[in-house]
Amino acid sequence: PPAPAPAPAPAADGKPLPLGTVVSSLPAGCTSTPVGGVNYYYCAGNFYRATFQGNNLVYVTAKP
Repeated sequence: PPAPAPAPAPAADGKPLPLGTVVSSLPAGCTSTPVGGVNYYYCAGNFYRATFQGNNLVYVTAKP
C-alpha cells in the first residue's frame, strides 16, 4: 500500500481548523485539557486529541 501523505503543519494564525484535521505536531503554547477521561490539547482555538496513524503519533482536531 502507498505511504500515507505527510501531515499538514499546525495552523499558526489561530483560526479554527476543520474537525478531523491531522497534524504531525502541536503548535507552541498548548494546554493539556482532560475532558471526560480523554486528554485533549487546546491550542490557538483548536482542541486536539493524540492518536496513532500507523506507527506515527499524530494529533487530530476534535470537539471534546
